Amino acid sequence: MRILVAMLSLVFLSGCEKDWQHYYSMTGEFSIDTPESPREAVKFADMAIGPVTVNSVVYSGGTREEPFVYVVNFYELSEMALKLEPDVILALASKSFLEFSGRTANVISKKEVTASGVKGLELDLSFGGGKKAVRGRVFYANEIVYYVVVEKVGDVNMNEEDNRFLDSFTFHFKDK
Repeated sequence: MRILVAMLSLVFLSGCEKDWQHYYSMTGEFSIDTPESPREAVKFADMAIGPVTVNSVVYSGGTREEPFVYVVNFYELSEMALKLEPDVILALASKSFLEFSGRTANVISKKEVTASGVKGLELDLSFGGGKKAVRGRVFYANEIVYYVVVEKVGDVNMNEEDNRFLDSFTFHFKDK
């Protein structure tokens, strides 16, 4: 009887797993894993580096009580911004990441990260007195700024799925 219950539990749990998708960007410059097919969106924004068209890949999930969002935002820089040094662009992009959210954020931590050899910054943020958390990775490559973001209710402790999303972000540069 115990064996039957254990086997049924395994079948049930395996049926509950999300069907992760490997998404390739429209431009082919990056890929990312999401729990299911993401949606794409475009919007305009004024950033610290000037006005930009922000392209987004978005997956929303969770429950009503514990929703989460996985996002990759990316935009090309203006001619004026391209004259800046890459480290300055990355610093301004990090500042824009805070401003773009439209909320007052408490920066919990900040560290250097890499994706496919591209240097970036990871920021852990808290909003609303700890009610909402964001972990965002900011990269600058091939004249494009990328934000890879997990937003969720609660603290910034990321679970296995959150880390899978963040860690799966990969650049695919074409020879120019």
